Amino acid sequence: MTTLRSAVLSVAALAALAALGPAAAAQEPRDLRLAWKPGDVLVYESVGSSTLDMGMMGKATNETRTDEDIAVVSVDEKGQATVRCTVRRFRLKVELGPMGTISCDTDKPDEATGAEQLPFPGIAEGFKVLQQLKGLTFAATVSPRGEVSGVVEVNPFLDKVCEKLGLGAEAADSIKKQYGNERFASVLSSLLRVYPVKPVKVGDLWSLPVNESVGMLGEATGEGTATLKVLEKDRAEVEIATTFTLQKNEGAGGNPMLAQMIEMMKLKEAKQTRTVVLDFARGGVIRKSTASTRIVFEGEDQGMGPMALTYNAKDERSLAEPAPAGAPGKK
Repeated sequence: MTTLRSAVLSVAALAALAALGPAAAAQEPRDLRLAWKPGDVLVYESVGSSTLDMGMMGKATNETRTDEDIAVVSVDEKGQATVRCTVRRFRLKVELGPMGTISCDTDKPDEATGAEQLPFPGIAEGFKVLQQLKGLTFAATVSPRGEVSGVVEVNPFLDKVCEKLGLGAEAADSIKKQYGNERFASVLSSLLRVYPVKPVKVGDLWSLPVNESVGMLGEATGEGTATLKVLEKDRAEVEIATTFTLQKNEGAGGNPMLAQMIEMMKLKEAKQTRTVVLDFARGGVIRKSTASTRIVFEGEDQGMGPMALTYNAKDERSLAEPAPAGAPGKK
């Protein structure tokens, strides 16, 4: 009787595994990597929003939209690609409560931004420069693992923009610190730095360096833990959880009152969760990336109640169209 019962259970288990499919029964590790082809053009649309609640100082909200192309110029025998990135359009809107609203749109480069009326040094100049970014193009080298290097063309572009706007050398240097080669390399890396160094299967973990801009709070760096959640023939889904350390914002666009406020508080929470969908039908490229970031500072009562500052942000970047190899970029 025991033998018969064991046989029935074994058959039932085998039937259940068969119903789930061979991948569920024994999934082989897979090498997740970029396999671009020369002539490929990826057209991305990015949308972001954030809220910075500064307690007694009020609240600031931020909305951004970016249209950009990544064109694959060449790929060597090791899979390392030379790509050319182009900004097609950039829009930014910041609402500062009683202080008003400031905005810029690269399709309207001559319009006033509203930043001219603010008492903070460098903001007006920064917004004027951002309005001139349409058509900015730069080359980069990208490894099969999404590592980015070789970004050198942004600073010369910004030098020309600053000269056109009549900004001095000091202002130009400050602009390049905020929006120069390193910033654009970081933005590209934040999209592409997802891939593990060895084959993985569902449930496997790997570490990733993460570098993010967090608005007026400056730059956040950390080490993310990536988990492979889904693995199918043409699709994979990766979830990345990161705890950040904040770097001091030394750019001219920084708010000195905000900087002083942060100095008086302690960082209580700085985390990000990001989900990435990879498309293997197109060479393992990122089809969609969504991120949620939360940063909290807390401080002691300075006579007007406990101090607190909370930053919440959501960002989404998605492949806008399946442009075939050799197709022109989106205009």
